[in-house]
Amino acid sequence: MSAKKNIELYEIMINNLEKSGFGDNQVQVYKEIIDFIKDCPSSLDAYKKLKSSDYSIAPNIALIKDKLETLKKANLEIQMEEIAKVYADKIEEIDSNPNSTYETTYEEKANEIWREHENKLYGFVAIYNAYLSLIIVDEEDYQFAHLNLINAFKTLNSLNDNFLDLSKNKRFRDIIPINDKAYFDFIKNAQIYKNSPPDLNQVDKNEIELAFKNIKENKSKLEKIAKDYLNQQKASGAISTSPKDKKGKYEYIEILEVDL
Repeated sequence: MSAKKNIELYEIMINNLEKSGFGDNQVQVYKEIIDFIKDCPSSLDAYKKLKSSDYSIAPNIALIKDKLETLKKANLEIQMEEIAKVYADKIEEIDSNPNSTYETTYEEKANEIWREHENKLYGFVAIYNAYLSLIIVDEEDYQFAHLNLINAFKTLNSLNDNFLDLSKNKRFRDIIPINDKAYFDFIKNAQIYKNSPPDLNQVDKNEIELAFKNIKENKSKLEKIAKDYLNQQKASGAISTSPKDKKGKYEYIEILEVDL
């Protein structure tokens, strides 16, 4: 019995991966394996030949590289270039040293960047909410609303990022459910109002009504953004071990992780 059955199986896997569009590295490896075992007289001989070669681990490495490629592409599409670079660097590391494939410190690095991004996103939305409050509040709440806007800017600045730069990022633009003109006015006026709050008598009430109208009209879009964000979150539980002395650090052992 030849290795025909083995080859047929690999051909099926190649076909499925090519259809998915997310398995270029695996496709390449499986094609190489077919060429590598095509002259084997039996399935057992094919197995032994693969077992004693680098192809015994090549499919797993290719799978991880395809996962990294997909994550890199996804982050580039949402303008998260910094995280995309983490995955690109890991791919290069694997190419130069396959033994590093299962080293996963890159995941924590990517997660840390993502957490920083979330904080900036919250900070940006807080500025919008404070801005919106400032132009709709009654006179008695005016000073409090202005203070909220100032504090929202301080919070964002504490994250070492720039409000104007963030406003140009697609993810930050998409999270604010207003049209382009209203968004432009928000970016411009929020920075002005931080230092010189508007005269309540000069506030354009039509602009306020338009802002709320856009929020209502984009309700489903906002709900989708919130759902997509929640689907990316996980809850975890851990056991902490106290340090042996005052200068020591607490150690944490993760015992579970679940999707929210």
